[in-house]
Amino acid sequence: MLTLWSQEELQVLSRTNSTRKDRFRVYPERWFILLCACLLALSNASQWISYLSITATTDAFFCGRVQSEADSCKIGYYSNQIFQFVGMATGVVGLYVTDKYGIKLSLICGATFNALGAVIRFFASLPQMEMGARVAVLHTGSVFAAASQPFFLVLPPKIAEYWFPENQRALANVLSFIANPLGVAVGSMLPTLLIDESHPTPESYEMLKLNGIFLALGTIVFMLSVCIRRGCPPTPPSPSSAHHNAFSLRQGLANIFKTPSYVILLVPFGLAFAINWSVFIVTDAILDSLDYGHMAGYTTALAAVAGGVSSIVAGMIVDRTKAFKEVIRICYAGIVVTSIALDVLLHHKSGDSPWMKALMILLFISLGAFCIPIFPIGIELGVEMTFPVPEATSSGVLVIFGNALMFAVSFGMDLLAENVKGYFMHYPFTNNYWLALDFWCVLSVIGLLIVVFALNPKYKRLEFEQTAIADSCAESHTDRKGSGSQATEVTNFSQNANDTSTKKERKTSENQATIYRL
Repeated sequence: MLTLWSQEELQVLSRTNSTRKDRFRVYPERWFILLCACLLALSNASQWISYLSITATTDAFFCGRVQSEADSCKIGYYSNQIFQFVGMATGVVGLYVTDKYGIKLSLICGATFNALGAVIRFFASLPQMEMGARVAVLHTGSVFAAASQPFFLVLPPKIAEYWFPENQRALANVLSFIANPLGVAVGSMLPTLLIDESHPTPESYEMLKLNGIFLALGTIVFMLSVCIRRGCPPTPPSPSSAHHNAFSLRQGLANIFKTPSYVILLVPFGLAFAINWSVFIVTDAILDSLDYGHMAGYTTALAAVAGGVSSIVAGMIVDRTKAFKEVIRICYAGIVVTSIALDVLLHHKSGDSPWMKALMILLFISLGAFCIPIFPIGIELGVEMTFPVPEATSSGVLVIFGNALMFAVSFGMDLLAENVKGYFMHYPFTNNYWLALDFWCVLSVIGLLIVVFALNPKYKRLEFEQTAIADSCAESHTDRKGSGSQATEVTNFSQNANDTSTKKERKTSENQATIYRL
């Protein structure tokens, strides 16, 4: 059983050990570095998701096709797949740069690629550009923007470890990671509010306005990132941040794959990422087929916001209790219930019923609330299990695996969404989304079974920090004991001196009495 130190014990330790205050310290600039990482994640996520809620407009603008002819275009789907594939392919580069050169350079690299991608995507949305070149330029911009991911997605645990004390690490991780779903909310709502999908045309300037906003945000993030003074504080904030072995990337990778619980965590972590976001790739088309209207932007944004709020709550709980696996299990149980309910609901048309629409929105909110907290908590758990392997290595492998599963699940759902011969359908859908949703639902059940029966992690970093605290307490106790021994010796010496003086006085009095009697 892992014993946790209370706040009172930590306060006593800080008072009794005078050297601890000099060894560990936190700096206000940690919040600025965290802000830069959050804004970078928000900017990149908004670019990634921006075309999934306006499929008709994007296909018309970039391919010159109306919805009925746009099956081979699928700008939103291919843009998502580019982000996942490039993030997976360049993930090791991000790991190496972050571990080798630190937080500052990694943030600057990520902000640079993100801004370049925004610039290229902005030019791709110019109505004056030839139709045949728009898709190629757009996807080139998506490649640059996607190349930003390996540099900032691995940063949250490293920033939390190097800049934040023990009782703020999970919260710092959560704040970093909820920037991603907030970016999804921005990237889902802005297109819905700015673009009129009733009359999509290839000559519209609405797409240019949308990408202009993303370009402005990317530029601000880049300017902030170059203002960072240093990537690492001069004085560490905690015992574990002061204890970092010089692992090479190869040694770190070998070490983490020798940790069975970490290897097990890869699957449910990646599945949670894929389950949450892959369904939104087909949401716009399926909701339109079921007569829910163009609600994909609202459902995606609400799910992202709900996930951000629940992530903060989960981070606070984990900071206080260190119940990593318990929180993940509860989240997965909620995912399974929600996915089954959504699967059943999306087998029926809305029939213009406000209750059906309200229930559908509520279920999507529930999906985000249960899925998204697994990202920051899972990353932090991975760091705990693989300590003292560098944080970027353990978190980076999780992110790469998440991208890989997101790519695979999205591909599988798109493949299954095509008309499958012999699959019974009550309504004249353009595509067979039911089979895709059934496949998606089964994946959530697999994830739950893994976290309940196979995930039993060992918290190595917590054990190290508690050992360090115990050693500090022992040193303080020894110092106090030594001081007490010295005081006892002084007291004994005083008592001996007093006894000698008393004996001398008694002897003098006896001599005087003898003389008097004589």
